[in-house]
Parts: sequence; structure tokens; C-alpha cells
Amino acid sequence: MKKIIAYICICLASLTAARAQSAVVGGQETLPVDSAVLIGRLPNGITYYIRHNGDQPRRAGFYLIRNAGSLLETDEQNGLAHFLEHMAFQGTKHFPGKGIISGLEKHGVAFGSNINAYTSHNETVYQLTDVPTQSESLLDTCLLILHDWSYYLSLEEKEIDAERKVIVEEWRTRRTSAVRMQEKTNQVLYQGSRYADRDVIGTLDVIQHFAPQSLRDFYHRWYRTDLEAIAIVGDFDARRMEEKVKTLFAAIPAVKNPEPRPFFSIPDNDTPRYVLATDKEAARSSLGLSIRLNDTPACERNRVAYLRESLIISFFNSMMRTRIAELARRPDAPFRHAEIAYGDLVRGYCAYNVNVSPRPGQEAAAWEAAMTENERVKRYGFTPEELERAKKDMLTALENGRRRGKANSRYAQEIQGHFLEGRPLLSPSDYYRWVKRLVADIRVEEVSDRAKKWNSPINRTLLVVGSAKEKHLSREDMTAIMERVEHSSQIRPYAVNTPSGVQRKLLDDAELQGGQIVKVRPLERFGAVEWTLQNGARVVFRHSASNKILVSSYSNGGTSVYEDIDLLPAAENAATMVSSFGVGDFTPDELRTLLTGKRVGCKVNITPWDEAIGGSSVAEDFETLMQLIYLRFEKPRFDEALFATLMQRNYAALQQYAGQPQTVMRDSLQQILHNYSPRFPAFNKAYLDKITLERLKYVYSDRIKDASDFVFFIMGNLKEENARQMVEKYIGSLRSEHRKEK
Repeated sequence: MKKIIAYICICLASLTAARAQSAVVGGQETLPVDSAVLIGRLPNGITYYIRHNGDQPRRAGFYLIRNAGSLLETDEQNGLAHFLEHMAFQGTKHFPGKGIISGLEKHGVAFGSNINAYTSHNETVYQLTDVPTQSESLLDTCLLILHDWSYYLSLEEKEIDAERKVIVEEWRTRRTSAVRMQEKTNQVLYQGSRYADRDVIGTLDVIQHFAPQSLRDFYHRWYRTDLEAIAIVGDFDARRMEEKVKTLFAAIPAVKNPEPRPFFSIPDNDTPRYVLATDKEAARSSLGLSIRLNDTPACERNRVAYLRESLIISFFNSMMRTRIAELARRPDAPFRHAEIAYGDLVRGYCAYNVNVSPRPGQEAAAWEAAMTENERVKRYGFTPEELERAKKDMLTALENGRRRGKANSRYAQEIQGHFLEGRPLLSPSDYYRWVKRLVADIRVEEVSDRAKKWNSPINRTLLVVGSAKEKHLSREDMTAIMERVEHSSQIRPYAVNTPSGVQRKLLDDAELQGGQIVKVRPLERFGAVEWTLQNGARVVFRHSASNKILVSSYSNGGTSVYEDIDLLPAAENAATMVSSFGVGDFTPDELRTLLTGKRVGCKVNITPWDEAIGGSSVAEDFETLMQLIYLRFEKPRFDEALFATLMQRNYAALQQYAGQPQTVMRDSLQQILHNYSPRFPAFNKAYLDKITLERLKYVYSDRIKDASDFVFFIMGNLKEENARQMVEKYIGSLRSEHRKEK
């Protein structure tokens, strides 16, 4: 019962804290709810959230959020929650048949991309997104659709029977190897709970044979006013919208004597469980340890302590990602991918997970490597340098998000979290203020301590999934490796990779020759100017109010210039692979360290028709972006060890996916669509064998050179004189061959 009470508190917390400023409750500050969100509860129990958002002009999103999903079904109703989702588009009181879809598509609101819904274990959400706000009648239509979804689905027998075939086909196409294996793991992961018995889509027997009245009964029993919220976000008058909601939705009847909405618990297990889920079509193997932990109660999530803990979790996950990524780049890494992270599981629960995808034949080594990293962080924690980098990255992302604004869908997700699970509903400015304040106060010892806390000895499940054709680790194998690692005396503290090179500047100015602009041509139609430099490079500059600086470029040619078919595999992969090797004198890890805290990104692309290089930054990091562009041209880095690692991964992926139905289908379609042209080779061993480091060097160095053949485009909030200086300094220093390719 106390679990039920905890979740009933969600709505109470929503209303009582809706206009509260920062206050002290039980010695803990409460977070203020976004004052721009109009929140209320109608007499029938419907909660509404309405927010004006000018960041997405002339668009709005309409959402119906239900605190009800497939867990509320009886065994005889298994699949009806998902079936109801379909029926919402098959006729309502004011929109018979396909009226909702046909009516909205006339206004460019398309089914699938804008008109959609989803059903999960605990909730069902209907959405109408990117709705134009210029038409008042269209907004009224969307309100009426939400109104009908709430209580007035037609649920006609002929429509129900017609939809059975649709859902049976959906059930059939979903039966992939991944789904089949997930069913097996869920039986063990959630053993003894309703989660083990519900996969949302249901069983064929129920889908094909349930009585229509059973669907209606389930609809009116659980899809009721006290368990739903209306969320509307967009570029409109919020107060006027609120009055419309009150008028339209207040008349929907409430269910008399509603039964409590239960919380679904998962029984504890003191002894670790083990599950082996294999399938003949499985493309890859994975090993995992999942440790189930209780989540923060919903009524405590409006407190500063909850936000602070979420930041600690984010830092932990971020620093572990960095450590694992460094390991994965080693040529001798026994795994393709690994992850050690804390995250959501199901409502009321989180999980600490150690997962690893081994290379073929290396399950034992991969599992030992993953468990060693888990033991390392448990014993020694993180270093101050690691946390400092993570903090800089987070604050950089925070600044970027602040400048970008927020889409309607993001606001809707936050509202959904607030209504269903009591998550904070902060305004962008309050979120920015609180995060900056809390980040500064978080100590490395706190983050390190979470590894000990989360590695609980209870509620553990060992999971192995993979091909039925291979031999996999047993419970005894995995346990023995874990015990050996736990008692190993060979594990040392993590050493931060901070070589002397990262103390240097990205680029020494002495290397730059520079080059003057020799021709200026106004482009009045575009409000821009074109500069031609001494080396022949052309640059188009346009000032804009955006603080984000965008740089792009192109040069005709691409892979189409190569008649040697054997070069094509290397040409198709040169940009991606060489970019992953670092740049200049810096390895990928050193480069990441050097760029910590900077809001800058640079990428190279080689298509069949052209080659391009560009990126983005904020104004204060624009020179760093120009340095990276220069280095990508003049000092690309080619790393034999990293190349070997990448190729090992590719060969392993090829081995795992070879012969899979999806692989055969993809390869066949590509051959047919390109008329069996040798310029579109299939991804196979022969393809990979043609990719060598020497060929990568040749293609990259041949494509990303000769500034005279490139046109650059720069746009952003830069003074023209500043842009000229950077262009002459960096683009003007690029070498030219004055070739003209087609």
C-alpha cells in the first residue's frame, strides 16, 4: 500500500508546488515549477499543462498522457492496451472512421510523423505534433481530438475485427531474434512480477479472439480522467488555450468509485539469477550484469537533492564512457563495445549495468575486461582530473542548450515525467541556474562512492544473449571470472592520459604562412560577400544573429574520380576512419582532452560527387574551429594501431551478420537498385580486404587538399573584419594545386 501512496503523491506534488518558489521542506529545498506552465486540475480529475513556447514559431504540440498501460491487463486482456492505441485512430464521437487522420493531413499534419501514439508497461501517450498555429479552427480541432481520445472512442465491432488483422501482422513482423531473446531475458530479469508476463503487444490468442465488450470494459476501467493529463505546448496564447481546455474537458464524466492504480513491484532475489537466451538468427553476443536498485520515490523528486543526484549519475556515466572508449581503441581489446552505467529500469526501479559485446571467440576475455573496469572504479574511484573534464563538458552542453532553445516535444517530455513520475519541471533559466550552482559543489569522492553503493550483492541477474550456433559462458564461468577479478591484486588505479603534448597549443602560429584576400565580390541577393584568396580558395561570408558559427565547404570530385574499383572501399571509408585517428600530433584521447570545455566540432565527408570539410562553434571558439579545419587539410593523422582496431571490428561485425536475413535482403536490394554496378560493391570480406592504411592515406590526401578547388561558407555572429582575419590566417595558409575536377 505504501508504494501506491508514493505514486498518488505525484499529482498532489504537482499542484501544491506549481507556483512555489524555492522553499525549505524537511530541511531540503524544493525546486520551483516552471512558472510559464499553466497547471490545473479539473473537477473530473483531468490534469492539464499548458505552455507557450516561442522557440518553435507557429507550431504546437498536443498530448494526451495516460497513467495506464499493459501492466493493468488481466491475462485474458493481454494486448488490449496496445489494441486501444490502434483504435484511437479508427473512429471517435466527432471523427468517425479515419476522420482524425484525413482531417489533419489536409493541414500537413501527417500520420506517423505527426499523428502518433505509443503504449508501454505503465503509460500510454497520444500526440499531435508540429501543428500549424495560424488557424484557430485547426487548434480547436486538435483539442476536440484529445477530448474524444479521453473518453469517446467509438470501438465499433466491425472496426475492432478489421484491426485484429493489422495487429496480428504487427506481432508477426516484430518477432525478430532480438525480440525473441528479450522475452527470455525478461522472464528472469523480472521474475515473479507482472513485467515478466507482459510484452505490450500481447498474445495472438487474445488479439484474435477477445470479445469487443472486454476492450470497452478495459477502456473505461483504466483510461479515465483521474489517470490522465492534457499537455499543450507551442506558439499560442496560453491563457486563451487554458480557457478552452476548461470549457471542453470539464464535461467528461469521471469514473465513480475508481479503484486505486496499483504500483507493480519486483520481488527481491538474494541469489544471483542467470539467463542464457540464444537464437539461430542472432547477429551478435553480449554478456551482462544487471543490479536492480530502488529509484527515488516520486514525492521526493521535486527536491534539489534529486537534481543533484542526477548530476552525480551523469558524471559517473560520462567518465565510465570515456574509460571504456579508451580501452575499446586498443588493438588487443577483446570486445567491440562495452558499457558500465546507472540508469532507469522500469517505474520505481533503476539498474546498475555492466554490459559487453565480445569479439568472436573472446567471451571470457571480454567479460574479465569489463569486470576489471568495474572493480577498478569500485576500489579506486575517479580522479579529480576526470571529474573536472566531465564538468567542463557538461557546462559546455548546458551553454549550447541554453542558446539553442527548446522544442515543443522536449517540454512535453518533461511534463510527462512530472505527471507520471514526479520528475522536476524547471524553467530553462531555473535549470541553468541550479545546474551551474550544483555542479561546482560536487566532489569526486561523492561520484566515486556510487560505484560501491550500486554494486549491491542482492537483486543481481547475469544475462547472456547470442547465437544458438556458438558456445557461451555458463553461470559458473561468469561467476568464477567475477570472483577472480574481485580478489585480484593486479588491478591498479586508473591513470589519466595527460601526456605533455596536450599542454601545447593545438597549432603553432609559426606554421602558418597566411594569404591575403585579393578579390571581394558582394552577394547582395544573399546579404553576403565572397572573398577570393591568393591561393585561389573562395569564401562566402554572411553575418547572422546566431551565436552558433557554421562553416561548410565543397570541392567537386569525390569517389567518382577513381576508375580503379579496388580503391572504392577505402574511398568510401577514408573520411570516417581517418577522422577517428586524431589530428596533427594528437591522438583521439589527447585531442578530446585539449578540446574539453570548448564548443566546437569539425568533420570531413567524401561522397561519390564531392568532398567537404566544415563544422560549427560558438563565436569565442571560432579560431579553434579554423585551426581544426587547417589541420584536417594539412596534418591528418594516420595511426596503424587504431586502423588495425577498426578493421578487427569490421571483420568481427561481418562474421556476425553474414547470412542473416536482414543482411541478405540489404545486399540484394543494393545490387538490384544499382543494376549490379561494380561501383557499388557488397559489404563482404573481399570489400574489407581492399581497405588498407596506404589506400586510406592516398584517398584522403588526394581528396582533402588543394584549397583552390574548395568553396567555403561561413555564417554566424562574427564581425566581418574578424572573419577576414581568421580566413586569411588559416584558409589562406592552405596549399593549392589549382586543379579543376569534375
